[in-house]
Amino acid sequence: MLTTPRSALVARLRRRQALRLGVGGGIAVVLAEFGGLFAVFFRPLRQSAFGGVVEAGPVDDILGHFSETDDAPFLVTKGRYFLLHAPDGLLAVYRACPHLGCTYRFEPSENQFHCPCHSSLFDRRTGVVLGGPATRPLDLFPAQITGGVVAVNTDPRQPNLRQRTGYEAAQATPLP
Repeated sequence: MLTTPRSALVARLRRRQALRLGVGGGIAVVLAEFGGLFAVFFRPLRQSAFGGVVEAGPVDDILGHFSETDDAPFLVTKGRYFLLHAPDGLLAVYRACPHLGCTYRFEPSENQFHCPCHSSLFDRRTGVVLGGPATRPLDLFPAQITGGVVAVNTDPRQPNLRQRTGYEAAQATPLP
């Protein structure tokens, strides 16, 4: 029977252990990276973006924009809404067409909103349908003026997002 010296067995076990530790350590690092990516991907969004209260800015600046641009809508990109200077105050209209949800734009040359998907047209001051396949006006977010700042709650879940059939003075947020 052939026997190996004791020092050779110890050296062989150390290599096996090193290999096991290396493979196990590599797997642990890969799993930790996936866990970190998973946590980053599923973390909640900031509360100041769409889905929460988004400030449009000081009411004086917004009214200044309206007076300089002949009541052109005021776009708030991070809140996904337009502020309109309605006859009775401010309206915050959701930037999704009520027909199929496409993002519409304001056409200054025609002084109205255009939906690029199916050519719906909306009034620039009230959001009421002027033409196209859309059957109702633009949806409204509740706006409020607190401390001279216009803030809009952009949570699109009902009853926060108001669907309407026409324009009424009670829909507008009164100006100070």
